[in-house]
Amino acid sequence: MTFQELCKKYGLADHGNCIGNGWVPLAENLIIDLKSIGWDGNIGQIKEKFGVLRWYIEESTSAMYERIYEAEAESSKICEDCGAKGSTVSCGGWIRTVCTICYDAHMSNKFK
Repeated sequence: MTFQELCKKYGLADHGNCIGNGWVPLAENLIIDLKSIGWDGNIGQIKEKFGVLRWYIEESTSAMYERIYEAEAESSKICEDCGAKGSTVSCGGWIRTVCTICYDAHMSNKFK
């Protein structure tokens, strides 16, 4: 499932595929948890920055911010491309969180 499909599933505004498919399960768990503590579903921005998920919402409580920070920290250990265990590395001039297989694939495609 793509992030765009996930947004549609939960009735959220379409933000395109702003994060890789490997982080979609993490995002889904975050959506479920935030909704369970009163989140209204309004998203300010979602993106990858310096290899980590960034999730900004319009209105929040301290419990929501805490859950978002947990998910952001967790994203630094999950490959954004495939969802396997990953690490944050420099990848062709970009800082990304990827597994070894996705890193090698990206680097081999970059220099073809």
